Amino acid sequence: MRGSRHHEIPWLAALARGYDKRPMHAGLYVTDRCNLSCSYCGENDNSVPHPSFDDLKQRIDKISALGVTKVALAGGEPLLHPDIVEVVAYAKGKGLTVSMSTNALLLNPKLLKGIEEAGLDALQVSTDRITPSDVTKKALKLQMPALKLLRGSPIKTHLSGVICADTLDQIGDVLKQGLALGFPTELRPIHADDAGAFRVPEGERLKTLELIELQLELKRRGCKVHGTTAVLNHYRSRLQGHEPEWSCVSGYKIFFVSGSGLFWPCSVLRTEIPFDRIGLKDLWQWNKRKPCQNGCGIACAIQHSLYTASPLSYVWGEIPARVRRALSKKSEEGS
Repeated sequence: MRGSRHHEIPWLAALARGYDKRPMHAGLYVTDRCNLSCSYCGENDNSVPHPSFDDLKQRIDKISALGVTKVALAGGEPLLHPDIVEVVAYAKGKGLTVSMSTNALLLNPKLLKGIEEAGLDALQVSTDRITPSDVTKKALKLQMPALKLLRGSPIKTHLSGVICADTLDQIGDVLKQGLALGFPTELRPIHADDAGAFRVPEGERLKTLELIELQLELKRRGCKVHGTTAVLNHYRSRLQGHEPEWSCVSGYKIFFVSGSGLFWPCSVLRTEIPFDRIGLKDLWQWNKRKPCQNGCGIACAIQHSLYTASPLSYVWGEIPARVRRALSKKSEEGS
């Protein structure tokens, strides 16, 4: 029942997937419930029940049949689902690379062992501050017990923080401490308005831009910044007042399945279409420029769109940082 762990499909195969007409990535909402209520987040609803394990298995079957290679378990808080270990194992049994987004506050040794044995490949820990606030409790101070567990785990873990008014005073320290702990770390501008656009007031724009520039500089030095050069450059252009040329592939190369089983092209662009009615031809219709993409700040949509537009260029842009990182690691081991 347990799946073997693999972080990535072979890179040539992954590169080829950027050129074909099948979806690459699916986000599967395993619950709408959450143990937190961050004020900038509209993804939680504690009034609805968890999807059943049987329903989730059917959705995973369909995701796999469409040709997806990577599935991200999302919420709400995925660790709240009573069958989350079985969900991971089932997706792994379908040959999928499985990741999960979590605030990690519910993680304990027993649960970690369960998702490790199930074969979870990657974990994104949402971390916005050093100390909790009224806006968000996703703070390193509260997450340290879980992060100490994850430092010795085979699960590939990275930290991801949201840049907004409430986090600006501490989010730079989240980046520094995350890297110091040995976790690849990234900071993203918030995208919490109805159109998924950047919600960065003029007074905060310069500070946000400085944080993007800092991540690019740290990547150039070989530090483990998780965000890719292409996406960070996209953010930088947007914050400088430019509208980059790109065509959104949400709904085509990447899509989401809601907790109630609906097809969502992305986490903001939502439909009432049941996912079980979706076929490849339906996905192809979403391969077009969308009115909502002007000002879009949805990181996963931007990432997959830039990759699909030019897979070789996207990958090539990461090579210098990876080489410097490898050289830095070798130097540390030799000293």
